[in-house]
Parts: sequence; C-alpha cells; structure tokens
Amino acid sequence: MIDQAAAISSSLLRTAVKPEVSGGRPNALRGHGGAAPTGGRAPAMMRFAARRADMEHDDLERLLVEHTEAWNSHDLDRLLDLFAVDCVFEASGGAESCGRRFEGWARVRAAFADVLDSMPDANWGDGRHFVVDDDYGVSEWRLTGTLLDGRRVDVMGCDFLTVREGRIVRKNSFRKQRPLVADEASCPRSPAAG
Repeated sequence: MIDQAAAISSSLLRTAVKPEVSGGRPNALRGHGGAAPTGGRAPAMMRFAARRADMEHDDLERLLVEHTEAWNSHDLDRLLDLFAVDCVFEASGGAESCGRRFEGWARVRAAFADVLDSMPDANWGDGRHFVVDDDYGVSEWRLTGTLLDGRRVDVMGCDFLTVREGRIVRKNSFRKQRPLVADEASCPRSPAAG
C-alpha cells in the first residue's frame, strides 16, 4: 500500500511540475502574466515538494549541529553513530595535499580518539551551519582547548561534510594555521558572527 501511494504521489508530482506551454514557452517562464498550471493539483503538489525539500534541508542542518555537539560531548560512540561504515576523514594537517586521510570507520574512530585525547578540554564553539546541497553541508567553528603539554589552541575552522542516507561519508576539515597560544589572546568576533 505504501509503494502504491508513493507511485501515485510520484506520478502526480511529475504531472504537477510539467509546465504548461503556450506560444512555445513554458508559462512558468513568462512571469506574472502566465496562466496558472491546470488541474488544481499542481500548486498543492509543488507546495508538497517544497515542504519535502525543506524537511530534508532541516534534517541535514540538524545533522550538522549534532555533529558539532557530538564532538563537544567527547563521546566517541555518539560521534561515530553519525558516520557511515565506509566514511573518510581528511584532517586539516598532514603531509598529503588533503591533510591526512583516514578511510573506514575503525581508522576514523582512532583518529577522532587521538584528537580528543590530545585536547581533553577541546570545544568547537561559535558554531554556524550551512546546508549547501541535499547531501552537502558546512559547519564553521572556533576550536579552543589545552594540549597535554599545557599549550593552548584557539583557531577558527570548518568542516565540509558529505552525507549519504543520513550518515556522514566524508568529513573534510580545515582550520587556520596559527601558533599555539600561551595566553588568552584571540581574534575579535566579527559583527556578522553575532
């Protein structure tokens, strides 16, 4: 029954988004003077499609936020629950052009554990999250923390995250290259960051 409903809905949506053609041009392209689509269902189906896209957008935005919150919780299980088994992590530092690349869930988990172990008080604050496409988002953050030798880290950075079926398949991290700080000196916040 669900498959039948999905097929009907899909069929209606395909029908609904076909532009009515008049004078060789789709009415949707003629601006305000164009006639409304026929059949009465098209506007409702277009609204349904827009709501569905918004739900997917919201789901991805929630995933971006949860990713940052999971890092801040220092809970590896919570963090790795967000990742696909075949995930890839491209760290911001390393000898390769992509930084250092970790492939597969076990290697990514070990790399994340190393990050958290090296900075027990690490915090990815001032988070801002942007959905770029259905399967792609960006999170900006400010990483602060203390290394085991007492030196402080305070840098801006971002993650470019690729998602498949609700799981992160690629985390590509970037951060500013800055010497470790001995005091609390930092960059002033930009007015846009609010």
